[in-house]
Amino acid sequence: MARKILLYIGIALVLLTIQGLIGPWMTIQKIRPDFLLILVLYIGQKEGKIFGQLAGFIIGLTMDLIGMSTFLGLSAFVMTLSGFLAGFFKNQRNKINIFSYYFSILLICLIHFFILYSIYYHSLGLSIQYRMVRYVVPSLIYTGIFYFLIEFVFSKQIE
Repeated sequence: MARKILLYIGIALVLLTIQGLIGPWMTIQKIRPDFLLILVLYIGQKEGKIFGQLAGFIIGLTMDLIGMSTFLGLSAFVMTLSGFLAGFFKNQRNKINIFSYYFSILLICLIHFFILYSIYYHSLGLSIQYRMVRYVVPSLIYTGIFYFLIEFVFSKQIE
């Protein structure tokens, strides 16, 4: 177990670096893929709710502390929630309908981005519809594309 934790920490550090250095180059109209969310989803699916939410909290808090988030605790909260929700799908990938499985993962991402952008842009007075169309759905699509690409490449490890 210690070896697996060290592996996750190493991957998280690499993804933090990628998110911080390469992420800005991948930004399209202030939207960028969230590689750390993909890692939290993977950990939740692989290890379960408790480990998923713990990983989400640590990764999110790290993002908050190094300045990748404007509000201290916001990333920790949404990543914790995402890791917990992904944990419900531990060992379920091949047991449930694949459409339901992927729909559920995208729903977790939707909840993640909805909460994130609702709090982040609340003070600007933007309508919920505008936030959904301008920020939430594009972030969901952009991150979802990378989620599916990564899962396709590493599908044998997820099973």
